[in-house]
Amino acid sequence: TITEAIGTRLDLIPSELNLRGNLIGVEGAKSLSRMLSRRKSPINELNLAENGRKGKTRISALLEGFLANPALTPRYLNVNYCNVREEDYFLFARLLRHPNCSLEKLDIGYNAPHTLEALTVLVDCLKNNTTLREMHLSDCLPDDPWSLLLPLICDTTTISATYKS
Repeated sequence: TITEAIGTRLDLIPSELNLRGNLIGVEGAKSLSRMLSRRKSPINELNLAENGRKGKTRISALLEGFLANPALTPRYLNVNYCNVREEDYFLFARLLRHPNCSLEKLDIGYNAPHTLEALTVLVDCLKNNTTLREMHLSDCLPDDPWSLLLPLICDTTTISATYKS
């Protein structure tokens, strides 16, 4: 595994780590989380896209590792097609609420939440987040996402306020 190859040589971890389509599995996610938590600074980009196509990868271990030290969250995290589960949306929300979270770009596309509550919790946490600049939700939104997203992009308290914003 990558963690065995790097061992204690954390200086070998590049600033961008692309593990797209490697099916790292639950143990791989845990190992990756442990390895990244020992760094002194976050990596810029972690691409885990398409690691959940066979349903074996669970990113909750990785998210819990980032929650233990939010300052080490990568600036860009791609987990599209990673079999993100309902509870993972709540972990993302906790992470994005943390003042030390350094995440600037998040791609969780093609991981549709099972309930509107999970997506609502994630979107609500963005109201006070100051670091996230991009979030990709391809194929994650309900049929009518505007009732959920509109309050984030404009003042919906009155028709006049909405028009002016």
